[in-house]
Amino acid sequence: MTSALDAPTARAVAENLLRGALQMQMSTCDPKGCLSVISSVACSAEAEPIKAEVAKRRASSEAALMKRFDEAKAAGEFPDGLESHALMRYLFCDHAGAVDPGRLGR
Repeated sequence: MTSALDAPTARAVAENLLRGALQMQMSTCDPKGCLSVISSVACSAEAEPIKAEVAKRRASSEAALMKRFDEAKAAGEFPDGLESHALMRYLFCDHAGAVDPGRLGR
């Protein structure tokens, strides 16, 4: 996430996030999968600290991306009507949807 946020434009940030996610899922390294999804289905009480940490990290990533997109919007990089929050949510949803097919080699 950090290296993607350093890209010179909001478009490059989004592209780096999506390309990085796909590269991670298509690599030969393990483990694969979405930690957010995996931790959300953990059922035991012992898993609650893991779920809380994953949620904390996701919130931190979302906040960092929002800050970067707000800066881009203020700099005039976004067309009228495009909201930072909507773009951030779209990218997170798109990433979550790309994780499983990417992991499966589709």
